[in-house]
Amino acid sequence: MIDTLSVKQPAANDDEELIAYEGPDFNDLDENLQRAFHKYLELRGISPFTTNFLHEYMINKDSREYLFWLNKLKDFVKQ
Repeated sequence: MIDTLSVKQPAANDDEELIAYEGPDFNDLDENLQRAFHKYLELRGISPFTTNFLHEYMINKDSREYLFWLNKLKDFVKQ
């Protein structure tokens, strides 16, 4: 499921930070545009299975890193 979509152009100057226009929520876009965007992603090998897998992977990775950090904190406090 797509919640949002944004496009950020590279900054002309490294000191210049451009903020991407986030636009409307994906669900608020015209249904034809939503279908076209899904088709665009699928043609490039990004299927719903791929995005669901990546989402679950990121959640699990975040949990593992948090537990690792807590264990390191516990070891630090013990010293």
